Amino acid sequence: YIDLGKKEEQYERSWLSTNQLKFLSHNVWCHYLQQWYAPSARRRLDCLLNAIAQNGYDVVMIQELFLLRIGPFAITRNLEYFVARMRMMGYTLGADPRASLPFWGQNSGLCTFSRVDLVGKTESQSFLHTAERVCVKGFVRTDVKLSNDRTLTIVNTHMDSKAKKPRLTTSQAFQIKEHVLDRLYRNDPT
Repeated sequence: YIDLGKKEEQYERSWLSTNQLKFLSHNVWCHYLQQWYAPSARRRLDCLLNAIAQNGYDVVMIQELFLLRIGPFAITRNLEYFVARMRMMGYTLGADPRASLPFWGQNSGLCTFSRVDLVGKTESQSFLHTAERVCVKGFVRTDVKLSNDRTLTIVNTHMDSKAKKPRLTTSQAFQIKEHVLDRLYRNDPT
């Protein structure tokens, strides 16, 4: 069950037994700057979209669905295709992936889709420290409303790989903690 700060026996049994959310988190490997992905990107996205349709997930968190910008030009075809198909299935896109798009390079590639009502402002944050040179690394925070009038905060992230310096991953985890968890504990919605 989802731990919202109370022990299981403190929840009404009817809420626990009837209110479940199905989550999917998936890295789609749609990297524009690595040629090995290009020939199969659309086929892989179609397979994932079919799996999403068959399994009826409530929240879908996607990583590496990149946009690429080179100055005034941007390549957005995979994202546009995926978002259009998800909307046809009744999903809402949480944060605008273009918010993390640099003048040169790839954005964070993070997208959170929900069939559950979104609450408040969904935000995207870039990590202060990263080993990446062509991709923005960061996280997206999305709040969804549960049927019992509670809010569930979801964080979708793609941190530096463990092959990179461990202190970077630790720094990124602490940034999420400070920006999301510490604010939740203080009841600070910003």
